Amino acid sequence: MLRLGAAILSPLRPKFDNNDQSQTHGRHSARLLPTPVYTSISGQDYEPNEAPEDFARDAKMELMRRATDDLKSASQDAERLQLLGDILHIMDTESGTKDVFREMDGFLVTLNILSSLRPPSTLLNDNILKTVFSVLALSAHDHQENRAAFQALTGDLVLCETLETLVSTKTASLAHVFGCLLAFAADDFDLVGVFIDTEAIDNANWEAIDAKVISSVDVHSLALHNTIGIATILRLLHLASSSTTHAVLKLLDRLVYSGHRNQALLNQSGIIRILFDFLHTPPSFIPQSEAPAIAKSLKRLLEMGASLEESRVIFESLLKPMDDKAAKAHELNTPTLELLRSGMRAAGKWPSFIAFGTGGDRRAGIEMPKCHLNGRTFPGSAGFTFLAWIYIEKLPGQLSELQLLHAESTGWPPRTLCSLKILSSGILSYYTPSMREPTVLEPLPQQPTTPTPSTAAPVDPNPAVPPIGNTALPNYSGSTFPIRRWVHLALVHHVARTPNNVRVFLDGTLYATATSPYPKTSPPPVSLFVGNDEPRPVAPPVPPPPASPLLGNRLSFFGGGSRPRTPVLESQPDPAPANPPSLPGSGFRNSLTNKLSGPIWFLASSHLLLQSLPNELPRLCFTLGPSYVGNFQDCLSRFLTYKTSTSLNIGIQNQKHHNSQEGLGSLTKALNEGIDLKESHIAYSVNPYAISEDKSRSGVLVVSRKESNGKEAEFGEVVGSTTVIRLTSLHAAIWDFGGAAVLLRLVELASTEQELANALSVLVDGLNASWQNIDDMERMNGYTILMSILRSKIQLVSLDVFHILLEFLGVDFAAHENTTITDYVAYRIIALDFSFWSLLPPPLQRLHLAHFDMILLTSKFRHFNAKFRFVKFGAVKKLLFVLQTSMYRNEMIPEVISALAGIARQSFSTEATIKPIVSFLAANLEREDSNSTSDSGVTAPSNSAPAVDKSSVRERAEQVLEAFVNILSSDAHMIKFKSALPAPRICLLLLGSKPTPVVAAQILNLVGLMMEKDSSYARKLDLVSFWSVLKEVLPSAWDPSVHVAAFDVLFGRASTGTSPLLSGTSKVVCARVFPSILAVLDHGLKTMLHGGPDVPPNSEGVESTLSPASTTDSYTEVLAEELIELHSSSQSFRSLLQSKPVLSIFIKSAQSFIMDVAHFNRTNSRTTRISEKITHLALMCALDQSVDPQQKEEILKLSHYNPAEVTTSNTNTPQPVPSLLRRSMTFRQSLRFDTTPAVDRNYLKALDRTNTWRQLIISSEQKRLRKSHQDQKKLQPELAMFYPTPAAPITRTQDPSDAEADTQSIMQPDAPPWQESYEYESMTLDDDSRWGDDPAEDKNRRVRHELEPGDVVEEVRTVTRIVGVDASPGLLIVGRSHIYMMDGLVQDQSGDIIDARDAPKDVLSVPGTMLELDGRQTAQRWPIEQVSAFSKRSYLFRDVALEIYFRDSRSILVVFSNKQDRQVLLGRLNAIRVHGLDDIAPVTAAPTKTGTIMTLVGQRLPMSFLASDEIGAAQRRWQNREISNYTYLSLINQASGRTPNDLTQYPVFPWVLSDYTSEILDLTSQETFRDLSKPIGALTPVKREAAEMRYLNLEQVDEVPFHYGTHFSSSMIVSHFLIRLSPFSHYFKVLQGGDWDLPDRLFTDIKRAWDSASSDSRGDVRELIPEFYTCPEFLENLSKLDFGVQTSSSQKVDSVELPPWAKKVQMTTRKY
Repeated sequence: MLRLGAAILSPLRPKFDNNDQSQTHGRHSARLLPTPVYTSISGQDYEPNEAPEDFARDAKMELMRRATDDLKSASQDAERLQLLGDILHIMDTESGTKDVFREMDGFLVTLNILSSLRPPSTLLNDNILKTVFSVLALSAHDHQENRAAFQALTGDLVLCETLETLVSTKTASLAHVFGCLLAFAADDFDLVGVFIDTEAIDNANWEAIDAKVISSVDVHSLALHNTIGIATILRLLHLASSSTTHAVLKLLDRLVYSGHRNQALLNQSGIIRILFDFLHTPPSFIPQSEAPAIAKSLKRLLEMGASLEESRVIFESLLKPMDDKAAKAHELNTPTLELLRSGMRAAGKWPSFIAFGTGGDRRAGIEMPKCHLNGRTFPGSAGFTFLAWIYIEKLPGQLSELQLLHAESTGWPPRTLCSLKILSSGILSYYTPSMREPTVLEPLPQQPTTPTPSTAAPVDPNPAVPPIGNTALPNYSGSTFPIRRWVHLALVHHVARTPNNVRVFLDGTLYATATSPYPKTSPPPVSLFVGNDEPRPVAPPVPPPPASPLLGNRLSFFGGGSRPRTPVLESQPDPAPANPPSLPGSGFRNSLTNKLSGPIWFLASSHLLLQSLPNELPRLCFTLGPSYVGNFQDCLSRFLTYKTSTSLNIGIQNQKHHNSQEGLGSLTKALNEGIDLKESHIAYSVNPYAISEDKSRSGVLVVSRKESNGKEAEFGEVVGSTTVIRLTSLHAAIWDFGGAAVLLRLVELASTEQELANALSVLVDGLNASWQNIDDMERMNGYTILMSILRSKIQLVSLDVFHILLEFLGVDFAAHENTTITDYVAYRIIALDFSFWSLLPPPLQRLHLAHFDMILLTSKFRHFNAKFRFVKFGAVKKLLFVLQTSMYRNEMIPEVISALAGIARQSFSTEATIKPIVSFLAANLEREDSNSTSDSGVTAPSNSAPAVDKSSVRERAEQVLEAFVNILSSDAHMIKFKSALPAPRICLLLLGSKPTPVVAAQILNLVGLMMEKDSSYARKLDLVSFWSVLKEVLPSAWDPSVHVAAFDVLFGRASTGTSPLLSGTSKVVCARVFPSILAVLDHGLKTMLHGGPDVPPNSEGVESTLSPASTTDSYTEVLAEELIELHSSSQSFRSLLQSKPVLSIFIKSAQSFIMDVAHFNRTNSRTTRISEKITHLALMCALDQSVDPQQKEEILKLSHYNPAEVTTSNTNTPQPVPSLLRRSMTFRQSLRFDTTPAVDRNYLKALDRTNTWRQLIISSEQKRLRKSHQDQKKLQPELAMFYPTPAAPITRTQDPSDAEADTQSIMQPDAPPWQESYEYESMTLDDDSRWGDDPAEDKNRRVRHELEPGDVVEEVRTVTRIVGVDASPGLLIVGRSHIYMMDGLVQDQSGDIIDARDAPKDVLSVPGTMLELDGRQTAQRWPIEQVSAFSKRSYLFRDVALEIYFRDSRSILVVFSNKQDRQVLLGRLNAIRVHGLDDIAPVTAAPTKTGTIMTLVGQRLPMSFLASDEIGAAQRRWQNREISNYTYLSLINQASGRTPNDLTQYPVFPWVLSDYTSEILDLTSQETFRDLSKPIGALTPVKREAAEMRYLNLEQVDEVPFHYGTHFSSSMIVSHFLIRLSPFSHYFKVLQGGDWDLPDRLFTDIKRAWDSASSDSRGDVRELIPEFYTCPEFLENLSKLDFGVQTSSSQKVDSVELPPWAKKVQMTTRKY
């Protein structure tokens, strides 16, 4: 034992203390005071007035140095143990000695001791082993620098090899080694004996082992620190028995689930790779029974992601190694896929974070002692906002508190400016000096509202929901702060003295408010703290003497951090250890006070802004999610996934619904441009990525920020038990590995139902959590590819797959009311692909069709789904197309129509619903069902388009009509229907000339509904001759349903569905329908007599029911009975029959029937009964006093009619035209027959026009049907280019003649019916133009699938895109919201889009190289608002090119065939950019990565700036140094027509330097620079003379003279300089004929190039290119291209040789 007296004789200065004490950032405030240093007689420095505790500290440091030196030379194990105990004791009593231990190579010494131990295993060896790990644990405890040094020096592999040697030589027992490693990992040496007795337990007694592990280790109060210990245990498992292995894996499982901090540390420790190897390739020492436990732990770890290397290993292991003889090229590894699926489920839920309160320290966090707040005061003059994403795992206890925001003023004593904390009871407390005492922030009163919009449960705009910023927070009980989940907290303190000027938002929703005068501001600097600390009063402490002038202000926030009570408290010596040494002289503590005490919480990110944000912006900050670590100054919409953007959109619509537009402008601006936030208003921004290792102090973590000058400035330090966790999520790894293509490949390789479900789950989870993967999926048209893959695996689609797909689209099967369509792009392609869903088994088909009701009827967001989603989908049109095909079996049609009705009811608009349904009904209600097609119950093959089904389309149309009429029973829908279309004409159109009973009944119901709302519709129907047509067609369609419907119209009972006698109402409302009823009676009476031969009664005297007329007879008899009953019970009905015209119709029918019965002697029981009833009704009419006497006389004659009295007085009466002949005549022919009654003429006139109208609609619908059918057929070969599927026999259900007729009709389109005008008598209908859109064939159908959702083609032109030296033909498409460039497609002379390879030569505008395209190319697209400018250009001396510049610094150069095409497209672009369009879509995705270096030639400026009259202005700005030389030269190049897109017109930059030989470049010397007053070809007298001589010689021989025979820039010169950079390597080979040039002529030396251009008289006059000033990479051969060997020097051509003054390539560009 070293004696303390030896150190007293010669006091030493602490040489291992930090020299710059000002950088300690408050860890020991006493160190901030400068102390004078003196020299003793012995020559050593000392401090005469040094405090005793400082003197003792220095002595302990010297003791540590001597003990470590002695340990190096100690040879006896007992001596080593004694010295290790001394070191442990010294380190335990003085933490500053940890630095001495590290500097004295203490880590290396301790490991050498372990490696020098000798067998056998003894108690002494065990004690040494335990003490060594105690020293290592204590030295790294709360000491980032030591922990980093140990990791760098040893690592887990070195430690593992050392310990493996000890175990294999039996120097130490494996159980003791494992116990020491566990104790080292947890800083708790009570755990050393955990594994001692496990080997004694029977291997099969797993329960006993589990019980021992559970009783020995309390994982819930244990915090891991040195996870290298756990990793080392796993690496040594091959030495353990099965019982010990089980104990280790059981303990690991409990540690993984003990807490999220331990889980995160284990995630980053490297054990994922170890466990995965155990699971993927199980070693012999891992029993198969342990696989579930390993998989469970591994799944838990993967919830927080994995490193890129670990993720790569997992993804590579997804494919099984296949033999050469295997039938499949690749096959999925099912266990690995299930593991990945489990990990992906939590992808994105855990961001990187900073963990606080994970050790015994009460003070732990991030200290920022001097924060200058960019020179601003705190709080700011514009208010302030505090934002943080926090996760509280454990609330603070009585001995600690969690302060989220604590601010103190400058000077002494400190004055509290504000304090936001979470108390031990879990409630929020807020304090400012203007308050008398802290205010408890109670949640606002609960309101009966639906949840606030969030990523989990967005809110539907309905009257019950309050607007944004005033919504009570749901799902929080009492005032307790939510724990065990990520919560977004925002505190906004407004300057205005208004009620509730302090607002606290949780998860974007207003949680609590308070009223507080704005606190008095305090000047900077301030001190910040993030972490946990002991509780302390808000009021300032009593100032201690003396006050230090160097103590700064403190702004403490996050996690219980606050300043010490007095400055001297922090300089007090640490208390003595609570536990005495357990071994003599060992001095180590069994536990390093490592229990999880105090609050445990995590911080993902936090911002302190010196301005108050509007109420709606906290919701936007919450929507960005905890993974967002920016400063809100960029376009924020690009960081939103579809789920989060849907939540935000619902909130916006919610606010609009409440007529509250306040704040929406700032929200929209923030989405597109970022929050209006100046850099100086960001007081600080803390996140795990802002924390890095101090370059001057290894292992010390500091917080830094980027200043305005671009440099990183440190302003804080991590102290205490604070852990920084940086996680890499699996979805981010997928993006790095290849994006959506990797996910689609997994789905393609699935070969079983379970594999398909797992692969799909991985895909949707990877998309849900990453906006980058979603953008990639859409860019490659991935959803369409996915459906093609699934269609090829239709037999593998199970209920699990169905749920995965629908849940991805927004369907919530657990809570139907929360169903919301999130990704509308995916929904349109997946959910509305009925050709796929119809191939599934009927139960899945029903579930798919039922989900529409969940979205549009059950969900509380149904209004949002209908108004902002389904309106864009055209779902009604798709379902109507389905009904005309054989996709679904007949038994599924009712469900299809039910889905159609639900969609139509909720998205009832003119264009999306009304017109498509009416057109479908008009075209198919009168279509005769054909039996020529195959059985409609047979579904078309999966690889073919669905066949058109003509067998049952009329029956389906009748069902659609019934559903449509049911929808119109709603007042709101009826109003829309009447305003959209001419309702009377539609009724006439749908009724037709041969309606079925179903059609007739539904049309009558529709008429009744219209008349119920407006009685004038009876007259409007009369104007279009509806009643005349109804009178003619109703008799043939009469049945019980028509019977009820007709009387409902008569008595004004709309769609009651019951007999008028049963309904109890018998007042006549619509008398115009009664003639039609009487016509039915007349038709029935005639049919009874002429319907067929007499049918004798059977043996029982009852007439046979097999009579052809029996059904009509029964209807007629019922009708007669009802007329009799109505006459006797209804006064209004009697009044109707008293009308002379009406009674005349009845009398004629009765006379005709009675006369025919008597004349033809067709008497039987039924005719007798009906004759008696007709006579009875006639006599009842005759008894009325108001009946005309003449009609009464005619009626009385019927009662005693005698056939012999029949005269021929009517022989001269003109006979009507036979009905068969009349129906075959045209309208004009029918007018020639004067004998036709007036009613028949009206009927024929209306019928003729209606039939003409119907034929036009049928023609239009057929074209639409063919287009949809062709699109389905065309989609298959296009998708086969990506994922070819084996061919299958295709069943053709359409006759060749039909196909030929279809083709002919397509070539001869008819005019749409709504372009025709029809005059119905005196009524003029001018609104036919609203009836629909033009059905002419869409020539752009081939590219329509590439458009953004909702976009419409405005202009299409064939162009040639110029890229370098390549010319690629393609289409330039200008839409309403985007511009598209599609390579490989062109328009032929007729306007059809064809492949460029098939195009005639005259279509291609530019001769030359064509890019070789492999299959179909995906369209490049840019939003219209991204277009910054466009300029006319020349190409190959033809003024037919156009260059379009975008805001992301990209541009495209396209060449047109002529100037007219360019002018047309320019006009369209100008019109869109100047005037705009209403439906321009906002920017929702990030710009793609820039392509080649050609885009790096400066910022694109509007062409107006480059007009000739403003070039001078640019020159003046350059002369005034308002713009740089580089910018000015870029402007000159751009104005002259030069562009990086064309190598023949590449931008030119001059040689500036002329010194390429000096070691140091003297920028003050004129000789260093080139003479810019002369061209490059005349810099030397020799070159000048040669140029002049060349000019004179050419003049003398009458040739066109010139000075230089070469150009200063050409495509070859550009490729020559950039030969090492792609794609210029390719361009060089193209220009060189397919190979490199001779090595001696390549660009290899900058000096050589300058000499050739400046002084070589052979004609080299080449200037430079912009890359010399911007891109040093082009000088390096990074791709290791083989250019050959120079013959002159025998050196291999590699990177360019630099001048001596350029030490590296970056310096070259800086000098330029």
